[in-house]
Amino acid sequence: MDAGVYPQDSVREATRDFVCIRVEHDRNPDLVRRYQVQALPDLRLIDAGGHEVTRLLGFTSAPRLAAQCKALLDRTAGDGRATSSPTPASPVAVGPASKETIDRAVDRGIGFLRKNWRNSTPSAPGFGAEELELFALATSGLDPGDEDVAGLAKLALERPLSGTYQAAFRALAIARLDSRHLEEPLRACARFLLESQLPNGQWTYRPDPSLPPDALGDNSNTAYGLLGLAACRHAGIEVGLEAVRRTEAWWRRCQNRDGGWGYRMDRETASYASMTESGVGSLLLCARLLARDGTLDPDVDRALSWLGAHFSVSENRESVYQEGRLLYHLFALERVGTLGGERDVAGRDWFGEGARFLVASQRADGSWDDGAGMPLVNTSFALLFLRRATEVVR
Repeated sequence: MDAGVYPQDSVREATRDFVCIRVEHDRNPDLVRRYQVQALPDLRLIDAGGHEVTRLLGFTSAPRLAAQCKALLDRTAGDGRATSSPTPASPVAVGPASKETIDRAVDRGIGFLRKNWRNSTPSAPGFGAEELELFALATSGLDPGDEDVAGLAKLALERPLSGTYQAAFRALAIARLDSRHLEEPLRACARFLLESQLPNGQWTYRPDPSLPPDALGDNSNTAYGLLGLAACRHAGIEVGLEAVRRTEAWWRRCQNRDGGWGYRMDRETASYASMTESGVGSLLLCARLLARDGTLDPDVDRALSWLGAHFSVSENRESVYQEGRLLYHLFALERVGTLGGERDVAGRDWFGEGARFLVASQRADGSWDDGAGMPLVNTSFALLFLRRATEVVR
């Protein structure tokens, strides 16, 4: 397995009896058609006879991957134990979530992050899970002198910037903390994001000098790259607006005819909720940065119509896979609601419905997860929703 994504000993041990093959999607169209690959990452476990046993779509946590590999080996050895992890049913939230109820849920989520971040496996280079957790704690009201905030900040800032998500989350976290004392790291985030933007206005996971001038990025990294630049500018760092104009032009260019957005223009092109929310949020943010009223934008109106027809807080509607995207989707929805300045999104009380769902789905230990086995990341996204994190760039 890719050591950059799965550095854990548990994965190396679990895959020791497997032949691990990494396939480049764009260079192997025949295999893409044969295995009907739609969304990436797409991880298949295939038995010795060449038959597909398990398909893992989206990012799969190390514990879940190890368990699936062991289950296949057990089955091959004649052990009849279960071969898949149960997906918990989405709870039904009843009644409104009061401010006191939300505050208690936030306090329990903070407690989970406090208890577990020090013992977690470092995130893959460039993703910035530590920066995301720092952003969540800062958004939840903890100050720079807090022991866990200071510890996460030290851990994050000691690492070189290498990816779009990492730079964006770091900028957002610093903007929430005391940017006056962290001005140079914030400037470094701005430089990284400006220098790594592709000519078409997009971003990809990390800078790659070998990419051709017409290379495509993806719309998730593009949404976060813009968020990071907005955080830098909001905190007083000079950010040229040409980068904003380029990314705005890109979002308009790649909007689907149905009003929504997909992940890329060359694959996963169909509209789904979290990427459509990312598109709306990005257009609203571009308008704010360019001193325009984004709520009068016909492209935003078309996208809001799509969201109105597919609205859900318990499902990332039309996504090819759900695990790893549900809490991500809720933070994307928060950006639409907060940047739009409206109580309703497409006629729905987005915050009330989302808060009610999160209060009902919080686990006994204070965490949130969606079956992906990433409770620290998903708890952070839940806290960002409940505390209206996008206020930091308004």
